[in-house]
Amino acid sequence: MNRQATLALHPSRSAAVRNIIIFTLLVNGLAWLGPVLGGDPTNPGIGFLLWGVAPIAAALLMKFLLRDKTPLGFRLYLRGNGRWYLVSLLLYPVAILTVLGMGWMTGAGTLNSFTLSALVMAAGPPVIIYFIFA
Repeated sequence: MNRQATLALHPSRSAAVRNIIIFTLLVNGLAWLGPVLGGDPTNPGIGFLLWGVAPIAAALLMKFLLRDKTPLGFRLYLRGNGRWYLVSLLLYPVAILTVLGMGWMTGAGTLNSFTLSALVMAAGPPVIIYFIFA
C-alpha cells in the first residue's frame, strides 16, 4: 500500500476526535431513545431492541453517512493468519468444555439427562451469535 492510500484510510487526529464524539452521541441518543419507545428486560419491545443494537447501528450510520473509506472488516485475511483464525474458532468451544468438565469432575454439575437435541437447543443460539459477532 502506498503512502497516499495509507493517508486516505487513516483520518487526521481532529477528524478522529470528531468521529468519536459523533459516535458517542449517536450511541447514547439511540440508547436513550430505547426506553421512550418502550421495552425492558422483563417485557422486551422495539425500544429494548434499539438499545441493544445502538452501537452497531451508530457505527453503520457513520460508515455510510460520512463515506468512510475504511473497510467494514468482513474480509478474511487468511494468508499468514490462518492459525489465529483457527485459535479464535476453537477457543470458545474449548472454554465451554473446560468449564463443563471441571464442574462435572468436582461434582458441581451433573449430566444426568444429557441428549444431543438438548445440547443443540441450549448451545445453538449462542454459538450462532458468537460466529456472527466474533
